[in-house]
Amino acid sequence: MGIGVDIIEIERIDRMLKKYPNFRSKIFSGREIAYCEQKKYPAPHYAARFAAKESIMKALGTGWVEPIRWKDLEIAEDPSGKPLVNLKGGARLVGDKMGIKEIMVSLSHCKAYAVAIARLRGA
Repeated sequence: MGIGVDIIEIERIDRMLKKYPNFRSKIFSGREIAYCEQKKYPAPHYAARFAAKESIMKALGTGWVEPIRWKDLEIAEDPSGKPLVNLKGGARLVGDKMGIKEIMVSLSHCKAYAVAIARLRGA
């Protein structure tokens, strides 16, 4: 149904985390924050999740429009560490309206960049 990709500089997210105290809670769910904060250097993990949210919006083809908010797209993980997407609130409404049954996402990062790709699967 749709595919999206996004890449972001980890340093950009690191600066946002340090400069804006509310950045974490505005963009990320409590579950995402807990996951990232357990890491020795959280910025690459936040950046990968930020890129995932952007890639999902690109795959949806809607952009950041109401009623979708940042935290409506939650990047979780299964017991093996595979990333999972939980749609909430406005994102759930949009996904249901579009007939989305599954969102697959892959995350990666190196020293400087984080990248994510999302693929939507419909009925």
